[in-house]
Amino acid sequence: MYEAELERPMSHEAETLESVMEDHRITAKQLALWCDCHKSTIYRYISGEKNIPIALLRHLYERTQDARLAQLITGIVPTQIIVLIDIEQQPRGASIPVPPIDQLLPDSTATVKACADGVVEMGKILADGKVDERDRQSIAKFKSLAADCNRRLAQMVAALTNHERRAANGEAVSA
Repeated sequence: MYEAELERPMSHEAETLESVMEDHRITAKQLALWCDCHKSTIYRYISGEKNIPIALLRHLYERTQDARLAQLITGIVPTQIIVLIDIEQQPRGASIPVPPIDQLLPDSTATVKACADGVVEMGKILADGKVDERDRQSIAKFKSLAADCNRRLAQMVAALTNHERRAANGEAVSA
């Protein structure tokens, strides 16, 4: 066996399996019983020596409902694409619709604060590794809120950029 093989780093899957087992206080012996295999096989999965079969992940998911396992089983990692707008690079005449500043500031402040509160809540959901119905509702609400927050921030950047341009051109700038 090559020396590099002996020092092989633990795979993401193996790390996740070990972490889920620790978080849910599941022993290798328990998992081996559930999956009808020997506990030494479980240790090989945890060490990264053997690939973890999907059937084992499913057995463990059925017992724990841990979202990390669902991602391993499906291979789907939730993503959200956020388009960052560089106002300075926008083609001439292109614009982001910006509401009047007296409406934009309070709306943006409230949205960003609600989004920050949502980040704290999402952190709690991620920390416990479980997703129940209440969590699913919170996640759906946060996704919508995050999209609105991104829109509000883009509007704020557009308003500030327009304000800077007018000031640089010697135009009167007021709220």
